[in-house]
Amino acid sequence: MSVEQGLYILIQTGTSNLAPGFAVTLPKNQLSASAPMAWSYRSITSTPHYTLSGQLGFQDWNVQLDCHGTTMAYAIQMSNAINGVLRGIWHGTMTDADSTKVAGIFRKSTFIDGYRDENLSYIRSTDWLIQYYQQ
Repeated sequence: MSVEQGLYILIQTGTSNLAPGFAVTLPKNQLSASAPMAWSYRSITSTPHYTLSGQLGFQDWNVQLDCHGTTMAYAIQMSNAINGVLRGIWHGTMTDADSTKVAGIFRKSTFIDGYRDENLSYIRSTDWLIQYYQQ
C-alpha cells in the first residue's frame, strides 16, 4: 500500500491540503458549505513487468482520481490543483513509509464530468498511469 500512501501525501502536500482525500470513494455527507471540495482515488489495474528471467520490481499502476465539489466549479478547481501537482511527468522518491521510487506519473485521458447522487457531489474524473519500482 505504500504507493497509495505516497500518492496521497504527494497530492495533499502539493495542493497545500486544499481538500481531504479518500481511498475508493467519497464518504456520504463529506461535502458542505465550509468544505466544498474533496478527492478520492481508486485502483483500476496494477501490472508487473516481466522478462524471460521472471518478474521485475517495476510496476504500472492505473489509478482513477475523482475530484468532488458542491458545484462543478469546485470539482474543476480540485481537478486543476491535482493536475498542477502531477502533470509534467512527475518522478522521484515519494515520502511514503517505503520511499517508493517513481519513474513517472502520466495523465492517460482527458476527463469525464458527472454527478453522484449518493453524496450529492459534482465530479471530474481523470485516469493516471504511475510507473514505480516496488520494494
